[in-house]
Amino acid sequence: MRRIVIGIDPGANGAIAAVDVERRLVLGVALCRDWAPEVEGQGEAARMQADLGWPLVLPAMLRRIGVTVGDVVELCVEASQLRPGQSGGAAQGWRAGALAASVVGELAVITGLPVAVVEVVGASAWTKAMGLHGTKAERDARKRARVARVLELVPDARPMLVGPGCRVEHDGAADAILIALYRARLGRLT
Repeated sequence: MRRIVIGIDPGANGAIAAVDVERRLVLGVALCRDWAPEVEGQGEAARMQADLGWPLVLPAMLRRIGVTVGDVVELCVEASQLRPGQSGGAAQGWRAGALAASVVGELAVITGLPVAVVEVVGASAWTKAMGLHGTKAERDARKRARVARVLELVPDARPMLVGPGCRVEHDGAADAILIALYRARLGRLT
């Protein structure tokens, strides 16, 4: 049995990543925007309704990132947070919860086992533990820093960071990988 940790960055530009802990290998990454259920209508209510469709796409999505029968899976999802001047906290919380709950349900079906652990972590906690808090200039270069940290910890992950049709690394993919590595306690500085 493999120990797999799945990291979820649930934002609009988020992703889901699976890491094989023993082999320190990123099995796969799926960008949420590529798999998100279709929205019929406009506004937050329509988006929230669409999020109820995650269970329809997750079986294929989770298999694509490498989850198989018999895997012992831990899940770590970033908690939604509002930034100053931002609205829509309820909708963001709904999206994160709908995605995470659907992942938990589908993992049990795919692996034949219940999810071993579900952890919700704030962005400031995992970024600090993974060595991504620093000077203002370093925080301003967030995307580059996160991609660099992933490549430092798992150099073979570069293809996972550049999605089909893209020329640059996707920071949502980097975040999902880092969240999984945080849960797996691989690369933590604190």
